[in-house]
Amino acid sequence: MVAAVIADLVHVGISLSYFARWILVLSIIIVVIYSNNNKSANKVALRILFSLLTILIIVVTHRWRNSDSPEIYVKPKSERAEMMQWVRESKLNGPFLFPVNNLYVNYFNEFQLTTHKPVWVDWKQGAAVMWEPSFYWQWMPRYKEVKSLQTKEDFTGYATRNRIPNLVLPRAIGGCTPDFDVVFQNNDFSVCVVK
Repeated sequence: MVAAVIADLVHVGISLSYFARWILVLSIIIVVIYSNNNKSANKVALRILFSLLTILIIVVTHRWRNSDSPEIYVKPKSERAEMMQWVRESKLNGPFLFPVNNLYVNYFNEFQLTTHKPVWVDWKQGAAVMWEPSFYWQWMPRYKEVKSLQTKEDFTGYATRNRIPNLVLPRAIGGCTPDFDVVFQNNDFSVCVVK
């Protein structure tokens, strides 16, 4: 029964490193309990430690056995990767505006690197301040302003005011407003160009 539960957890995507870290933490706690020289506590601690190691072996074996599965090598392209590939291959020029708040930071972490297109602002650009301190006065106001944007109307209005020709919006924020043309759209993203 325990093996079936562990196999289900692995199947839904519990990462092996995450799982191994928790086993390590629990093992340390068990070793501390074991070092108290209480014989009944020692027996319980050893049983728990043995169970945790057994579960780890089951998870590793399950991952290893399924690593030869063809589904691992033929994964469907993610919506984000599809959008970035389209942007990269497009003829769109000029900076791209996208959300930078914590909710969406992982969606656009590598947008500029992957698409080879300029961006209006990105949190990673803040590092440039170390080499060019005067860049702070351009980067920080932009970053604060874009981080405060919440709705599609906020984004399109900001893009219009700042003459930003390209906009990428996650589906959760919404599609483009009428003053922008949708040039690419999938289940998760819209790429918009000012009219």
